[in-house]
Amino acid sequence: MITLNFTVDWNRIRSIGVTPADETTQRSADLRVNTQLTPRTNVFLGGRYRKIASNVVVAGQEKAVFLGLDHRF
Repeated sequence: MITLNFTVDWNRIRSIGVTPADETTQRSADLRVNTQLTPRTNVFLGGRYRKIASNVVVAGQEKAVFLGLDHRF
């Protein structure tokens, strides 16, 4: 069996009582394909994009590709 998962996430953290407000915003998207090799073994492949905008920490972005194996004993 093959499954496809897509997740989009948005988070904002804002300070209280500080003018101007300290703020950090993170946006991300994740795409993953899973397949079952055996009843107790799965393999997955996916990609992720994440962007952070902030006036508190260094802003940046991440692009990643990942591959994994999940086995239950």
